[in-house]
Amino acid sequence: MSQSSAAQDFVANVQVPQGAAAPLAQEGQEGMGVLPVPTRKSERWKYSPITAMLARPLGTAKAPEGWPADVEPNPVPGLDAYRIVLVNGHVVPEACDLPVA
Repeated sequence: MSQSSAAQDFVANVQVPQGAAAPLAQEGQEGMGVLPVPTRKSERWKYSPITAMLARPLGTAKAPEGWPADVEPNPVPGLDAYRIVLVNGHVVPEACDLPVA
């Protein structure tokens, strides 16, 4: 598989989130699709070969299956702050303590 087709496959398989962030995510996905794949002829990528990385199937992380029971829900009791928890790039709502909008 060529670098170009591997990158195109990756972009095509990126899952665009639903909701308010969907238009921005869609725009980002379209932008990724038109960018050239870096090669050794690109000065900034000259010493960073990506051929081996693109030889493996690329994909996005799966959404978490919940919050591990052994993790404390509030690691700093009394801290006056909100918390957003991300696991593999996905928000874990049951671990966040955000106000209801």
